[in-house]
Amino acid sequence: MHIEVSQSLLLQALRRIAAAVPSKTVIPILSGIQVEADANGITLTASQISMILQATIPTNGQTTIVHQRGSIVIPARYLIDIVRHLPDGMIRLTVDNDFKVCIQSGQAIYHLCGMDHEEYPQLAHFDYDHAIRLPNEHLKRMMKQVAFAVSTSEVRPVLTGISCKLSDNHIRLTATDGIRLASRETNIEHSAAKIPPVIIPGKHLSDYCKILDGEAGTTDIHINKQTLLLRTNNLIMQTARLEGSYPSLDAVAPKSYLTELAFDANNLLRALERVSLLADDHHIIRLHMTSNQSIELSSRAAAIGHVVEEVPYEAYSGERVTIYFNSTYLKDILRHIDCSSVTLRFSGASSPIVVQPTDHASALYILAPSRSHA
Repeated sequence: MHIEVSQSLLLQALRRIAAAVPSKTVIPILSGIQVEADANGITLTASQISMILQATIPTNGQTTIVHQRGSIVIPARYLIDIVRHLPDGMIRLTVDNDFKVCIQSGQAIYHLCGMDHEEYPQLAHFDYDHAIRLPNEHLKRMMKQVAFAVSTSEVRPVLTGISCKLSDNHIRLTATDGIRLASRETNIEHSAAKIPPVIIPGKHLSDYCKILDGEAGTTDIHINKQTLLLRTNNLIMQTARLEGSYPSLDAVAPKSYLTELAFDANNLLRALERVSLLADDHHIIRLHMTSNQSIELSSRAAAIGHVVEEVPYEAYSGERVTIYFNSTYLKDILRHIDCSSVTLRFSGASSPIVVQPTDHASALYILAPSRSHA
């Protein structure tokens, strides 16, 4: 193999797929990135078995030139570090028959030991049963608004995923860790009524959306019984679906409410940040209605002190309420709702708190209350 490629283009492609390189692995080949050159350009692939990321740099005769086709797996850590530190300009990469790699730029010449690409995981070629298309801005916005609620615990593996439910011309993403839930909906370009719900690994989808930062255009999502494939311009991610029963939004959300309070979202968030400074190790805050104009937020830390702050609300209906909750979780919701005002709905001291952005009727956030007292 013999290629020449712009340092900036190669570094950009490497950064896009780096999330798929496992930090630790007992399979040596997975510590590398596959570099493949053919008539179409240079394709970089990183894999961690359950997820593959692939970025292509198309041939253009100036900044990407393929002199000789070939494929090699190069240790990812060294390849990324070398390319990052090389100066702007063209990089020449050659590979001999013994998997020896030579990387040259200016006066710098690196020699690395490569690995046989035949042992590297490849994209599986499936017949995908369904496909949908989303504008990148919609996909990134939805992910930002739900990904924070994905569970990081493997106790219930299904909760490390994001539920993707399609109906008519809408797609709904839902994430939950069992304590909080975030759900957002947006339109899609064509009917998806016959596509069954799927569960996508949350970290994989989140990593993909981070890669799309600044990327215009659309993303095609292809679905079959085992896998999903996302394609955006010259970027591809293939990931295994998660199996299991995901919590039903209809089953979790209360059917009626005793109290509704509307707030300026930023004012409520700032007040929570101040009051949580003296919250205990469980981050518990007490919300108590003291009058018809405001609520009282309070917290205390044993042997340290306590804090009380009154927060005005914009509208109120129903009964007065006193409830305890984890301030960290509610702050996360308020930071991600992307809305200037919010309505909190209560069905009782032991029932879930529903957080509704006032200008996004299809959005829904749910937080389990705490039984601990501040």
